[in-house]
Amino acid sequence: MATRARLCRPGQGSALRDQKLLFRPDWEAVVTPAVDWLLARPDVDPERIALMGMSLGGLLAPRAAASEHRVAALIAFDGLYSFADQWYGLVGPEIMKLVGEDLDASDVKASALINDIMDSGTNTFGRALKWATWVYGADSMAAVVRMVAPTPSRVTRR
Repeated sequence: MATRARLCRPGQGSALRDQKLLFRPDWEAVVTPAVDWLLARPDVDPERIALMGMSLGGLLAPRAAASEHRVAALIAFDGLYSFADQWYGLVGPEIMKLVGEDLDASDVKASALINDIMDSGTNTFGRALKWATWVYGADSMAAVVRMVAPTPSRVTRR
């Protein structure tokens, strides 16, 4: 019989709501203690530990598996090829340039432009970004974009 364990990572579900654990991109720091916990259980076969990530977890799970040698199998379901490209597409080049400058004045302007996009009601961007400020513990819309997407010079456009 297989043993299954579900990990509610920082920045989601009860880890965020109840424990106030914000999102962290270094998911290997989250998975390694979970594997330690699994290996302490007598009903877990140490040669058969699998890691599955869905959605954003589909991007984070391979990163964790690359540094966690005790994971024997990886399943990554993801609808995004590049999380950074997705954000670039949502906010556009002008906002990405402002965010990349990392200046207070640029952040104010970028946040104002992002608010305009949210107020336009033309997409679901507003809900996603309001959620992201909570998940990432950010104090501004521009700070969220800086956390989740690299500066434009590092974004690979297809």
